[in-house]
Amino acid sequence: MLYIPRAGCMRYLHEVDFCEFPLQLMHKDCSDQVGVMNLSVKFYGMLRKNHKMCGRMTTRRPFSTSDRAEISDSWSSQRLCARQSGRVRWPRGNSQTSFTCMHCDIAEPSMNSGIVPSRNFRNPIGLLLRMLTSGQRAAYSALIHEALRLVSRPLNSLLAGRERRLREAVPPVAAPVILVVGAPRSGTTLVYQTLARYLDVTYFSNLTSLFPSAPLAGTKMFRWFPRRQSADFKNFYGQTAGLNGPNDGFSVWDHWLGDDRYVPRTDLSVDEQRSLGQFFRVWCAAFGKPFLNKNNRNAGCLNLLSQAIPQCSFVVVRRNPLLVAQSLIKARQQVQGDKSVGWGLHSHSSDMTRDPLAYVDDVCDQVLQIEAELDEQLRHIPQSRIIEFTYEGFCEAPDTTLRWITSRISGVQLKDDLVQSELRPFEVSATVALSEIEKERLLSRLQAAGKTKAVVNV
Repeated sequence: MLYIPRAGCMRYLHEVDFCEFPLQLMHKDCSDQVGVMNLSVKFYGMLRKNHKMCGRMTTRRPFSTSDRAEISDSWSSQRLCARQSGRVRWPRGNSQTSFTCMHCDIAEPSMNSGIVPSRNFRNPIGLLLRMLTSGQRAAYSALIHEALRLVSRPLNSLLAGRERRLREAVPPVAAPVILVVGAPRSGTTLVYQTLARYLDVTYFSNLTSLFPSAPLAGTKMFRWFPRRQSADFKNFYGQTAGLNGPNDGFSVWDHWLGDDRYVPRTDLSVDEQRSLGQFFRVWCAAFGKPFLNKNNRNAGCLNLLSQAIPQCSFVVVRRNPLLVAQSLIKARQQVQGDKSVGWGLHSHSSDMTRDPLAYVDDVCDQVLQIEAELDEQLRHIPQSRIIEFTYEGFCEAPDTTLRWITSRISGVQLKDDLVQSELRPFEVSATVALSEIEKERLLSRLQAAGKTKAVVNV
């Protein structure tokens, strides 16, 4: 464990791994105590719960007595700085993460050990330029949508009161809830768009996301908005076109799962879980249909969602891991402007000065972690609530998959006439466009992890 002694309060983030964050704290001005703790995912969630990020370095409240007891169990040295009193500012991070002692009020940046958690977007201006030159309708629509989000803020605030009245007035109904999950770039958005068009369901739309404080009231107020008549299955990295296009619904899910797009909260209280389940029962009652949504982050909390929403079923989409990794590398370049900057669920960014192909290992580890997490989460959910298929199989026979889904989930109807008139097989994206050195590196890592069967046919 390395650190550079400096005046004030120093914290050095030594290493970031998938599950643990060994963290060394040194308080030269506060005390002479030095501790090393393993900051697990559970502890990370506790930090985020106690110190919610709001865009600036702020603190909300100190840790409770029970929180401190749990922290103490994680410390190799059982001593905490007495004058710090467990209060830490938890800011938004970049390639470096800083922590501020509330007593010293001195922030010290952590040293980059090579791997760090990723932000949602590294360079928004660069992303804007790439979207403008992409030639994709969904990209242009996403930019218009962001502009509308700013314009609609006053109306969003005005509708908040109506939202509360609606939730109180509408009697909840336990209609089916369908949640599409899978790794980023595994075909979940295509599945979401197809199900939204050919199943008689309601879903979060791009219009819904304009009203984070009043999703139900805002959607009901503008449901007269004309819909696109022809099918549109294009998307720009999960962003669909048009106000009625299916949306991930982060603006709604964030109320319970937090604002980190890559790591969901899993420590919801009983009351929070009850509130989450109640929201979807009211939503289904308000629109008189089953509910559908896709959000890749939900793959990290399936067990929680299965308990909070007992009427939900999970549509799990799998794809050849080599092709998922390839698409994630492309997404890094297109969205972040740099292959070394992570993008998507459980992504990490790396320093490529030592290894120019470090990003390949990061993406491979990202894919393997998501797959392992999905497997672990699904083990605790009854098979009757899980519908699992591959992206490749779905593209070859989407109508067959749709009929299978409706046969498995009672109360979900298929728009059969529309299916027969326009739904055709999709073109499977299975071309490997990686360089030879990238391909060899990925294959070796995947094969070492036991994924040989999944990649040999590419």
